[in-house]
Amino acid sequence: QLEGVNLHINLEITPDAWAEIKFNGKQGDIIQGKGKGNLVIQSDIKGSLHMSGNYELLEGNYNFSVYDVVRKKFKILPGSTI
Repeated sequence: QLEGVNLHINLEITPDAWAEIKFNGKQGDIIQGKGKGNLVIQSDIKGSLHMSGNYELLEGNYNFSVYDVVRKKFKILPGSTI
């Protein structure tokens, strides 16, 4: 946890960057893909983290898992947003 620092970051994300969001890395519950968008990331001195903005996926996959019972890979359609 980052404490004692104020951060304010503006990001312009291009399709050149590969993005990954891990909901549960141990179970493999991950969204991966390429896209574009603008994000703002802020952190205050107490360690609170805030992220806002739009991200449009141009290609990618969602590896969905529920414990070791269900595992399914989904293709993300172009134009999907987070």
